Amino acid sequence: MINIDGYNKLDPEMDIAFFALYEGFLTNITANIDKLVAEYFPAFEKAATAYFAKRPISNPVQEQFLNNLTPIWLTLRSIDRLGPAQRFWENVLSLIQNLESHFNIRIHKGSIFYYWGGTAILNGELEKGYSLMHSALIEDAVTNKMPQPNTPAYRFVFLDYNDPRQHFFDILSAQGQILETFLSHYETLSSTSLDRTNFRNKFLASHPRPEAILLLAYTVARIEKQFQNPAPAPDNAFAGILDFNLLFDLVLVVDSSIQAKSNVGWEFFNLARHLSDTAGLDLVQARLEYINSEQKRLGKFANVVIALLDRSFQMPGGEHLSPLASDIAIAYCIRNHAAHNIVVQSLVPEHTRQLMQSLFNTLFLTVDTLY
Repeated sequence: MINIDGYNKLDPEMDIAFFALYEGFLTNITANIDKLVAEYFPAFEKAATAYFAKRPISNPVQEQFLNNLTPIWLTLRSIDRLGPAQRFWENVLSLIQNLESHFNIRIHKGSIFYYWGGTAILNGELEKGYSLMHSALIEDAVTNKMPQPNTPAYRFVFLDYNDPRQHFFDILSAQGQILETFLSHYETLSSTSLDRTNFRNKFLASHPRPEAILLLAYTVARIEKQFQNPAPAPDNAFAGILDFNLLFDLVLVVDSSIQAKSNVGWEFFNLARHLSDTAGLDLVQARLEYINSEQKRLGKFANVVIALLDRSFQMPGGEHLSPLASDIAIAYCIRNHAAHNIVVQSLVPEHTRQLMQSLFNTLFLTVDTLY
């Protein structure tokens, strides 16, 4: 019999079924995963059905059962077989759903979605991975009877990059470094005491609208992936559209975060004004109205945003906005324009990094001022 570290003994028959499954998979780790599943899962599912027929399917029992499946996943992950590792969890989910149907009972599936989702993210499948992670969080919330359970999925989705116990800590650590890079530049523009740790405690872990943090986590993951790829050609229009979608999602995080701490309604014009007023900045109503009229003029959107970005945009009297007021104005222009247009390519990809920093400046200012 092979030795498996951390195995939770169940009962003799179930233990035999587990070790037969281990032996079949771990002695053929480069084989086709679907072939291995077809060969070994029927007998394993039969043993599992008999095992659960003898005892109530309580949370500790089902947790031990599912944790005993992780050695196969860990082995596939360790040799970078991320596609088969996902297929493994997909088949485990099907097995558990069969057991749920057989016993007419709910079985907690949070760990399945968590391991599967994290593996998809490691494989570069961000939309799939974050959707699965959200499913894990929903499962955890139902099982624990609380909306924000202290589980690995919750800590992953809400960017707890200070938790080394996390199976996917490397992902979160890299994302934390990205946030810290943007934050360090923001510190040069303000007298903030905001740092990586209190940004998490003050904002990420306590946001009144969790969906905003979900979107931020997904957006930071996309930024990390973009940083790893070669820079696209300046005239790559499709890359520009993708970049702008990313920037727009950052603006939506800002939008939701200001809304959650204000009573000025949903229009971003009013939200931008509220942030500027509360922060004591110089983006007064007349100035924002002028920016709005300029960026609406035919062909002026990109010109206005780029001028705000390089701090050269002039008001009718020749004065310039302060840097952080300019960043709020950029967020406003993007929010207003992107809701109605496919963006002109002259903005991105050439200006994407600067625009990211500008929008993060606005987000950090929101946290500094309103949280």
